[in-house]
Amino acid sequence: MIPPKASGEFVAAMEQVLDVYRRPYDEGHPVVCMDETPRQLIRQVREPLETVPGHPGREDYEYERAGTCNVFVACEPLAGRRIAKVTEYKKRQDWALFLQDIAQAWSGAERITLVMDNLNTHSAASLYETFMPEQAKALRDRFEFVYTPKHGSWLNMAETRSTYSPASAWTGASTPSSGCARRSPHGSNAATSSMPRSTGSSPPRMRGSSYAAYIRRLKCVETLGSVDVLTQAATAARLAQNKERGEKFGHSK
Repeated sequence: MIPPKASGEFVAAMEQVLDVYRRPYDEGHPVVCMDETPRQLIRQVREPLETVPGHPGREDYEYERAGTCNVFVACEPLAGRRIAKVTEYKKRQDWALFLQDIAQAWSGAERITLVMDNLNTHSAASLYETFMPEQAKALRDRFEFVYTPKHGSWLNMAETRSTYSPASAWTGASTPSSGCARRSPHGSNAATSSMPRSTGSSPPRMRGSSYAAYIRRLKCVETLGSVDVLTQAATAARLAQNKERGEKFGHSK
């Protein structure tokens, strides 16, 4: 959608994002897309029946709400790589700490181009409110910030990845060993293990009752099955937006 009262501003920002997506792969200057999304936490009220030979596992339809959390996602489409982090909130400090995680995950890069939306926490000011000035400046210099247009955050490939198929973030695996989860000095949590498979848009139900149990079982780094998935999802989201509003995307020929 191109807002009629701000079409020039929208198109200018959109063209910048599309130009960034056209850049060839450069390991030293990766293009990384970043987004966050809220998730509802639910837990079982009755013990599920385990899968046994000849009988599939069974779960009762009743569940209990267990609050909410925030999921940060950063992906590099051309490399097929993604990291994620669950936090209790999405405050400035939470975003700054996730930016630090991105810098560490792409430690070999000279400078990271970061595509994201215009949320007010997504600014260099958040770094200076979280770290000492020298550390904040060093972290800021690692990034080139590129913002999607206002009302055009669907151009962010990380957003299409995290919203069109939330269940794809989870994979079935065993509970991680101790030490996989860590708590930051500011109270947010990160993990590097796996989450049970879910078939809906909500997170899988937890047998435990704590937020920490959910955090410990999130898989934070995974290889995407196909790099094309992100591009296809972004295109599909764009076309769906245009069809819904009856407006034409791009320039007329």
